[in-house]
Amino acid sequence: MMKDSDVNMKDSFPLLDARKQSEYLDNINISTRAKLKMLVRAYFHQITKGCILKQCNNPYCSSNMKPQNDTEAAKLAITLAKKAFEKDPQYFFCNTLNVVLPNFSSPTDVCIQPECLTMLMEDKDTTVLVDIIKRVFSNEESLTYSFLTQEALRNEVNYSSKNSGVDIEAVDQSYKLLLKNETISSALSSSLDNLSQKLKEKAKKLNERNVRIFIIILECPLLMEPSSHEILSNLMQGILQLSTNALDSLKLKLSEVPKSYLSSFVSIFQQFITVQLYAKGYIDEKIAYATRILGILNAANEMKMNRFERVNYEEFYNDAVNNIVDIKEDYMRWARAQHIPNHGFECFNFCEYPYILDPGFKSKILQLDAELQQSKELRNAFISSLFRQPTSLFCVLKVDRHNLLQTALNEIMLKAEDLKKQLRVKFIGEEGIDEGGVRKEFFQLIVRQIFDVNYGMFEYNEETRSFWFNANSFESQDDFKLIGTVIGLAIYNSIILDTHFPNVVYKKMLGFKPNFEDFKEAFPKLGRGLQQLLDFEGDVEDVFCRTFQVETEVFGHKVTHDLKPNGGNIYVTNQNRQEYVDLLVEWTLEKSILQQFNAFMEGFRMVCSDPTILNLFRPEELDLLICGSPVLDFEALERTTRYADGYDKDDPLIKDFWDVVHHFTEEEKKKFLMFCTGSDRVPIKGLGELGFVIVRNGDDDTRLPTAHTCFNHLLLPRYSSKEYLRERLLTAINNCMGFGLQ
Repeated sequence: MMKDSDVNMKDSFPLLDARKQSEYLDNINISTRAKLKMLVRAYFHQITKGCILKQCNNPYCSSNMKPQNDTEAAKLAITLAKKAFEKDPQYFFCNTLNVVLPNFSSPTDVCIQPECLTMLMEDKDTTVLVDIIKRVFSNEESLTYSFLTQEALRNEVNYSSKNSGVDIEAVDQSYKLLLKNETISSALSSSLDNLSQKLKEKAKKLNERNVRIFIIILECPLLMEPSSHEILSNLMQGILQLSTNALDSLKLKLSEVPKSYLSSFVSIFQQFITVQLYAKGYIDEKIAYATRILGILNAANEMKMNRFERVNYEEFYNDAVNNIVDIKEDYMRWARAQHIPNHGFECFNFCEYPYILDPGFKSKILQLDAELQQSKELRNAFISSLFRQPTSLFCVLKVDRHNLLQTALNEIMLKAEDLKKQLRVKFIGEEGIDEGGVRKEFFQLIVRQIFDVNYGMFEYNEETRSFWFNANSFESQDDFKLIGTVIGLAIYNSIILDTHFPNVVYKKMLGFKPNFEDFKEAFPKLGRGLQQLLDFEGDVEDVFCRTFQVETEVFGHKVTHDLKPNGGNIYVTNQNRQEYVDLLVEWTLEKSILQQFNAFMEGFRMVCSDPTILNLFRPEELDLLICGSPVLDFEALERTTRYADGYDKDDPLIKDFWDVVHHFTEEEKKKFLMFCTGSDRVPIKGLGELGFVIVRNGDDDTRLPTAHTCFNHLLLPRYSSKEYLRERLLTAINNCMGFGLQ
């Protein structure tokens, strides 16, 4: 063992300020025995584990000593600790800052790391620990330093790195230990309150390195309690005052926080908004703060490279906002805010923060916007008819059921200027008056024909059960323009369509650039092959024998395309394989279908020309808006169904009716929806939002059920038995088409 006499303190490493250290020990309110105990533990850690310095000159650091067994290390630690209480104290600590004992030792010794807390909490007397908590959790530098990773302490993780530099698991474990004791928990809460006020006041001065403190504080479970909302309010105001560089740094570091922890951060602010909304009944600035903080977390979440590590976007929806906020008022505030750059709280609205809104709320915003535009068009048409040439108040499409595509295309081109009016559809030679049901059938039929693979506009992928643009289609661009217009009209008139596109189509519609992840989702088999090529550890050129050229088959003939100039003569190698994958993805998802997709979007923009509303939606939500929910929840439909003309939910026939319907196959349930509503698609928020009504229609066993599809009304006779009910209902749903039975 090394002797004290062997150490020349001045020559071996810089002596720290012994006077300050002595003053510190004298001033902390703990006994000499407790102080000695703290120092022994600090020295023991230093001797056995060392510090974080790459080149430490301290002879009493593990990096400069022969391995010590626990007994030898303990004896030496006691010897060194005693020297701190001599008349002229000597301190044998490494030259690194300690957050508990300033200038004493490595920050990983007895401070607030989980293993140290465990030892400190063994004492029934919590005086030492409470003192530590008060000082560490009231100082952002001390708290940050306590939980930096070893790499960050060695400056291997700099402030601009995406790596957070925070030992997030140690933070979590420490909080769990501290909250086991009520006295310590109270001290922690009080300290965080003090610290949050300091951060609020000095936020503008914080730099890129300092922002780690917010990650450490947000991990505290106390923030989930309403009693900590003032702490949270201070933190929010502090974060929102950060400089642009500091805020960008915080987002980068948050993007590296594990998914489960980032999810817990989201929950903190979601609960804050919910409690505040229900408690106050109105929107105040604190709710606005929390909404904006959720935006920072959402941005960090989207920055995660691995989409499987992202928090589910649905976790950002707030039920309180979506259920009790006045949609029309929020829309009007949003409209005003668009004309006031950098507006303040006076124009705060949730539409500017769409991540917090669910698809149901957004669809109502879109519907409200469409109704306002339709009212404007109606008013203009009415005024025009008074002073100029008479004009139709509606957009009326007269189509031939037997030549649907051509007549629909002709009508749409002829009435392009009327497409934003309320839509009415008239089937030539039929008596149906369009109160909603006729146009539902029109959309159903036209989509069915356009997506028929025999028509040649789209290709069907059996694995994904979705359609993709046929890059070699012989159909005119007008046909692709037609389907774009049809989808735009459906959105504008709140009609759900039976379309099946991969998610990348909706990304492209919203202006996002596709990537390899989108490719793998749209073309799983090809995606798996390309991933194998990227992951292959051998000689790619020798094994895969690929060039920068793609080959497709068009009506029995092979057609090639170079992904880059002279691509047929350039082999894919280990060095250029990433470039090959990137170019192939770009060709497949963009360049090969450029004409078809551009025509499609041209038609879509004939109706949905303002991108502001659509930008509320994520690609997944746009899919829901167009196609409806995929979930056939008939339990929800039963719970929300209303009854009229003698029926109620407790009627024996109604109970038999639901028993019959619940036992339908999936296909029969879709036919039932088609029969009753004119569409087999489910509303964006599920069948519970359908507004379904069952009306009594006589007592005749021979009469079939009928429906007012415009109003989602089922006219159901009172049958004498359950068997009659089942047989008549199945007959009706299996033979309905148009307005009548075929």
